[in-house]
Amino acid sequence: VSITPPEAVLGTNKEIDTLHGNVSIKIPAGVSSGQSLRLKNLGLPNDNGYGELNLRIKIVIPKTYSDEIKNLYRKIKELSS
Repeated sequence: VSITPPEAVLGTNKEIDTLHGNVSIKIPAGVSSGQSLRLKNLGLPNDNGYGELNLRIKIVIPKTYSDEIKNLYRKIKELSS
């Protein structure tokens, strides 16, 4: 699942396509790129019903930003130093 840096920091809801149709999932605030989220009963069929669906988080950095967004990131960098 691809998310933006603000979505990673603040958390978000995403619509994903599964074997069972579209499902809305909550991505928690503070999630890291490469982290996995496990969704029970949304995976492949098994003897007990359905297995787990594992989603890997990918934080995607846009290639271009507006000057306003760049300035906001500079302020965030200053505040977190």
